[in-house]
Amino acid sequence: MDKNEKLIMVVDREKLFAKKYFNGFLDAKEEDYEKIILKNYYFVKRGLAEKDYNKKQPIPYAIIVKEKQIFAYQRASSTKEHGDERLQHKWSWGIGGHIEKTDDAGNPIKNSMSRELEEEVGLKNPKAMLIGYINDDSDDVGKVHFGLIYLIKTSQNLKPTSPELQQGSFLPISKIEEIAEKEQVESWSKIALLALKPLFS
Repeated sequence: MDKNEKLIMVVDREKLFAKKYFNGFLDAKEEDYEKIILKNYYFVKRGLAEKDYNKKQPIPYAIIVKEKQIFAYQRASSTKEHGDERLQHKWSWGIGGHIEKTDDAGNPIKNSMSRELEEEVGLKNPKAMLIGYINDDSDDVGKVHFGLIYLIKTSQNLKPTSPELQQGSFLPISKIEEIAEKEQVESWSKIALLALKPLFS
């Protein structure tokens, strides 16, 4: 099936930000956006959602930590391997994707995250802690997406299992900061780094 024909989760921007609007990062203690999303979501075709700034596509954004190191990866650089040319070849330390209709049972946000983690790095049954949210209305990708940042601790040695990820490994926070300064990094990962730094100080 064409990716633009897939049914994905959305929530109306007006309902999502009815109580509080922010741009950038917001700590999970400030507002329960997960609850708001689970109460108000529905599904539309991805091709329509990508062009509709009145809707936000919730994306679980999982950051994997092992012994004070963060799993970072570089996305594939070809359209064949990574269909969204807006993110190709960029570095990231968040794993996530659109919440699909097939995830719609129990908590579809967590179901989607578990599916993505198994597909991308082979991690099964993750124990996740919600630490915050990302809303970046400064570019076309961010305007239609909303990130829920989950921290996942593991003792496993992980490596990319999906062709969408060109390379990946666990790196110390100092190396992550260096990549953020010198390489092409997706905006969400730069925002998430602000939330991660206090956890490693």
